[in-house]
Amino acid sequence: MDSFSYYQHMLIPNCEPHEIPNLSCLNNGLIWGSYGLKAVICRYTTNYDVLGGGKNWYYVIKDTPFDISKLKSKRRYVVLQGERNFEIRLIHAEDYKEELYSVVCDSLSAYPKKYRPVNPSKENFISSLNSSSLKDRLYGAFYRDTGKLCGYAFIHIRKKVIDFSILKTIPSFEKLQVNAALIYGILLDCNDLLSSGFYICDGSKSVFHETNFQDYLEKYFAFRKAYVDLHIVYNPKYRFTFKVLYRLRFLFYKLDSIRLIHKLNAIFKMQECAIEKL
Repeated sequence: MDSFSYYQHMLIPNCEPHEIPNLSCLNNGLIWGSYGLKAVICRYTTNYDVLGGGKNWYYVIKDTPFDISKLKSKRRYVVLQGERNFEIRLIHAEDYKEELYSVVCDSLSAYPKKYRPVNPSKENFISSLNSSSLKDRLYGAFYRDTGKLCGYAFIHIRKKVIDFSILKTIPSFEKLQVNAALIYGILLDCNDLLSSGFYICDGSKSVFHETNFQDYLEKYFAFRKAYVDLHIVYNPKYRFTFKVLYRLRFLFYKLDSIRLIHKLNAIFKMQECAIEKL
């Protein structure tokens, strides 16, 4: 059962993207008993970054050191503008609890209503900061003119993967390229790891959040798509229901502004990319 974790009605692998999880608990069906009706689907991938493999699903990764001199001049200017406006440094969460909480609340306020999370309570947010492991690195972006914390990013270092797990910034500072400054600072700090066989992963193809962030990483920081085969297995209690609903998905796509339907549509979009047909 340790091969998968529960996340927003899905079971997702605990292994690294280039690895295949232990599927025994999925094949024998025992995994569904552990989560009851909460888990709707189980998702995993195979054939990581194989030439001629899947073309519909991917992870966005960077597996080479970052060299800013290779960017086009206009893109290099944007990245360096961020570096001029913000100082990026490693920080300890306990030293900036109030500032970090303010950043996350400001960041969430810019999310579309159909999937905007409720602001976490300050107590729960601080507790989550304190639970970070020793392999987590927390970077803060400080506006050079005032010293204000305007953004932060968490990365988690695993056996071979550097997970780009969280990046939050104050929307009003994005025009000053706070995102570019954060990413640039992280890449410079991780270049030694990238030179030794690690890769940074920003996650898989986005079907839930409406964002151009992954395109931004590819365009300005030379990330790339590592294509994989996507597999989706449905909880037997829901499979027939989703089989019927999937046939009507184009009707649901027109109602995407409704929060619950937006969640359903994310599953439909994943299914469209999956190897197995529903």
